Amino acid sequence: MPKALNDAVLARVRDRLCHAAECLLAGGGPGAVSMRAVAAKLEVSSMTPYRYFESKEAMMNAVRVRGFERLAKVLEAANDTGGAIEPSARLGEAYVTFASEHAAVYRVMFEAWQAADLTDSELVIAVARVRSALASGGARVLKARSSARDAALVGDFFWATLHGGLALEMAGKISPAVDADRRPAAVLNVIVRGLADGLVEA
Repeated sequence: MPKALNDAVLARVRDRLCHAAECLLAGGGPGAVSMRAVAAKLEVSSMTPYRYFESKEAMMNAVRVRGFERLAKVLEAANDTGGAIEPSARLGEAYVTFASEHAAVYRVMFEAWQAADLTDSELVIAVARVRSALASGGARVLKARSSARDAALVGDFFWATLHGGLALEMAGKISPAVDADRRPAAVLNVIVRGLADGLVEA
């Protein structure tokens, strides 16, 4: 009979399984990921992943949670130092860098509707952290004029701008080498400058 797992061991092994799934994603996309393939990647029994995740879907949802948690940390770090407009520039660059360096995971994070979006508390919390970090950037641009609601709306606008630009780039509609001024972070910078100028004039 297998040994009972304490929380620390459970978290550590689940992390290894998710990392293996991410490596498979990067190498071959979602079709390359299966419980058997993850087990083979870690050189463990084909049944081992089932001790930690009830299904591939559960494991992939954990990968999504990890992705949003890491993105939140990157954005929170970008918010750490001052200035009204500069933090938004840093947010944009940090967001795009994360998505570029973890493109396969980023795509999985934004897959079409999944029920887990509403039922998985860890995922809800991780997504809320990302939104909060972006809202913080929005608050700095709006400065004293902002309410929490306005800052959240601007943060969501930042997110829509960055994610929409990345979707175009990942679909090959924008070439990073040719269209540098149309990349998501550059577009966000132009919009933020215009917003800030409008606030100064108002």
